[in-house]
Amino acid sequence: MTTSLTRLVLLSTLTVSAGTPLLRADKLSYQEYLSLDEETRAKLVKQYVRDEGKFQTVSINTYTVLTDVSPEYAVRIAVLMDEFYARFSTLLQHRTKPREPPSVYVLNDAATYAQAVTDFMEGDVDPSGSAGMYCVSGDRRALFADRSSQKVETILFHEGTHQLMDYLTELYVADWLDEGVATNFEYWEMTRTVENNLHNNLYVNPEVLALLEIYPTGFVPLSKLMTLSREEFDEPQTVGANYTSSWVSGHYLLTTKQGRNIFNRLIQALRKGKPLESVLRGNLIRELEKRIREHIDTVVLPHARHTRVIMALMKEKQYAAALKAATEMKRAFPENQEAEFYRAWLLALSGDDVDTRIKTLRKLAGRKFPHPEIDFAIAQAYRKKGDESSTRRAKSYARKMLKQHVNHEGAKALLRD
Repeated sequence: MTTSLTRLVLLSTLTVSAGTPLLRADKLSYQEYLSLDEETRAKLVKQYVRDEGKFQTVSINTYTVLTDVSPEYAVRIAVLMDEFYARFSTLLQHRTKPREPPSVYVLNDAATYAQAVTDFMEGDVDPSGSAGMYCVSGDRRALFADRSSQKVETILFHEGTHQLMDYLTELYVADWLDEGVATNFEYWEMTRTVENNLHNNLYVNPEVLALLEIYPTGFVPLSKLMTLSREEFDEPQTVGANYTSSWVSGHYLLTTKQGRNIFNRLIQALRKGKPLESVLRGNLIRELEKRIREHIDTVVLPHARHTRVIMALMKEKQYAAALKAATEMKRAFPENQEAEFYRAWLLALSGDDVDTRIKTLRKLAGRKFPHPEIDFAIAQAYRKKGDESSTRRAKSYARKMLKQHVNHEGAKALLRD
């Protein structure tokens, strides 16, 4: 971790006319900002925050943030959202910045949140019962969030995705795509890389279990989702299934090579003012629906039915029971790489033919196996061998894990040993 003093020196790459160091908040990651001392944060506040009466306002890079919480909080959210945009944009083959800075209002409590939304929308929207909302009123657009909500970052990332989809395409985005992408981004952790976050979504998103409840009879295929109006999408009897079906369609688009290519084609079509149907038509829509169902059958459902049990047992260090569950998963889904991953990891932890288990894990990693813990599993397997060379390799993989997830406690502990 870079010390605050060193960080200050690194940030002070520009100077104002009086010779006072000009701190570069636009070069900070969110984690780096959180590591700054109070004095440095105060200097950033003085440099970036504008007091505009009702709100403290900050514009650092991409966003304009307005809040009634505190000047320091304004800078914090600006750094957070700027990094969120930077990460989001890496998924796009043709990157571009919004033509105007997206506005984000983060209010101190439910009352001030409701009042801000009401004022912005001139009474056309009732925000009661919500803690976050992306609002469009004529030519004005802004994201609103209630800071007192326990899930304020989840709100910012979900509604912020709607905002970015709107700003980047400047065209109506179909609800299935808009919600399908937003539900995949809402559980992001800024301590993880983009790819690690996308793969970790399967492990933290409650839509996984919701899919287990509705599939296959209640699942809404993409060809049906594409025909739904906003009112039909939000129909009380079917809105849950619509969101869940959109989430898993988005999960396929964002986490697979073929899906990512189609996602970018859809975004490009919207940017050119073309409807999604200009891309999703004929054989492609039928093939995409087939791939999404295969994704559900071979990836999502095996995870929902087996992996959460395995993870819970591993957390309690009941490795024998976890291995039994992983073996049952492998038997039920012979081609499932997640089952192969857990079997190899657990067998390595038990000391069973560790060299073979390491080869299996590295083979899975070489295939870009989308498990967020793959590097840590390899590190633990090498650590199990105990010799000096293996210990060095274990620490190498632990450091690799920390590049994917900077707060990974297991990797940190292994490096301390």
